[in-house]
Amino acid sequence: MNPNMANLEILDLKSVFERWALEGLEQEMASVHRRTANDVLSRIPLSPGDRILDVGTGNGFAARTLASQEPHAQVYGLDLSPNMVRSANSHESESRIEYIIGEMHSYPFKDNSFGYVFMMDVIEYSPDPEQALREIHRVLRPEGQLYCANLFYKEVVNIQPELADRDGIQLCWGKDEFRKAFRTSGFTSIQQTHIPDTEVTIPSEESCKQMGWDSRTQAETVYRDLGALLTTGVVD
Repeated sequence: MNPNMANLEILDLKSVFERWALEGLEQEMASVHRRTANDVLSRIPLSPGDRILDVGTGNGFAARTLASQEPHAQVYGLDLSPNMVRSANSHESESRIEYIIGEMHSYPFKDNSFGYVFMMDVIEYSPDPEQALREIHRVLRPEGQLYCANLFYKEVVNIQPELADRDGIQLCWGKDEFRKAFRTSGFTSIQQTHIPDTEVTIPSEESCKQMGWDSRTQAETVYRDLGALLTTGVVD
């Protein structure tokens, strides 16, 4: 992809997330994602001294969960939107969480900086997803693990095609595409599983339509029946 075109798309994407933060939509998105995110986060075997990066941290709910999960881990939350980072910082101060404004294709971190990276509903907004995965691979140490959860993927869009027109969406991968992209980006021991949320609380009809759903009922059906697709990979 032309780097200049990618930069323009990132700027457009930033404006989308800035608007969502100003409208308070990130709070409702966090509420919808929370149960699934907690399921994924509970699978990450954090130990004292580990460093973990939450990509697309939003209001920081996942970063705060990770910090409470392992009190002696160092947690970083990264988001493209200054308003999202401001929202994350507005919550109760936690000295082991550092929130950073940045984008997923070029992290301000050295090689081998983290033992784990977590991202949820992020990769589909990338104009260059392979580069996003390569950058994660770069900052993970040997035997480091990526946990990539997605509620937006091909099997879901087959049910609700209008989701593909949601603000900022760049791609729609299915299970096979995720597995192939992980492999070509250098990850091994790739595993995939579906995580349905049978007790999800869906926000208002208006909020669902802002997120790209046709209706609140349809969103509930997808979350409860298909759920999120979790793809994990390891750095050799």
